[in-house]
Amino acid sequence: MKLLRNSTVGVGQHRYGWPAAKEALTARCDGRGMLLDDFVEASHTYHPLGSPIAEPWVGIFHHPVNISSPLASDNKHAQQNILRIRTFTASATHLRGAIALAPDLAAYLRHTLGPSVKVLELKHPAEQSPPHWLDAGLGIFQIGCFLRDTRFIYSLDSPLLRSRIRPWLDWDKERDHQLQCLPTALSINNTQVDELYRLRDSDYDFRLQHSIAASYLFGAAANNTVVECIARGTPLMVNRHSEVESYLGAQYPLYYGEETGSIHDAHEHMRSIALPSVDTFAQQVKDFVDELQC
Repeated sequence: MKLLRNSTVGVGQHRYGWPAAKEALTARCDGRGMLLDDFVEASHTYHPLGSPIAEPWVGIFHHPVNISSPLASDNKHAQQNILRIRTFTASATHLRGAIALAPDLAAYLRHTLGPSVKVLELKHPAEQSPPHWLDAGLGIFQIGCFLRDTRFIYSLDSPLLRSRIRPWLDWDKERDHQLQCLPTALSINNTQVDELYRLRDSDYDFRLQHSIAASYLFGAAANNTVVECIARGTPLMVNRHSEVESYLGAQYPLYYGEETGSIHDAHEHMRSIALPSVDTFAQQVKDFVDELQC
């Protein structure tokens, strides 16, 4: 198995996430055999290929099929639009296998790519021994930017509302501005929220140990915030999506606007969910690629 690229999506942005998975995949590559694109969407949007892939390959697909966002710029990241990009359609003639990180995405790829492409559904891996959640003493902690309503925390009315993570990225601040300029945007009171720049890993871990996480998603397949909260048992206030349900379950008690249980109930629910380690995940990917190579 050989990798399409050396660069890794999420470096400097994810606490664990895809960089850890990519490291485990890299350790299983010998530079021979079937080509693996570890992040198909990056090859056609973030870091576009100069030319189509012209040899047999397998791709890992991350993005949701559909995105319901008020920002038109978000919609280019929907899987249904990525699969129409010229470099992908040309590369798809050599595609032998697709790995989907959520069930709706897997079903869509089976339907769209046809019977000649074998599709495998795998859950996104999680850190196995992170600092576990202890309490909600630091209040509500908003996480993330990509395909999210970054103004969500300002709309929450809760005595626990105290802090918000704000990654030190220009596009995060630009996204806030775009959302606030929408005709439907609500006026906000910035004094209600402590706006933080990107935290050190140790500070981020501490806040996830002592907070309720919050995130409002416009689209989701495998979402890093969801995965990180599962790994830690951190209660997460999040809006319901079918793909979020595939990770948290339909009965998760803290779906935004339809809460059915307590913070403690959400914590216990998170603790009951098992996600694979990066080593288990990487070996499953390698086995799938090797099988297609035979």
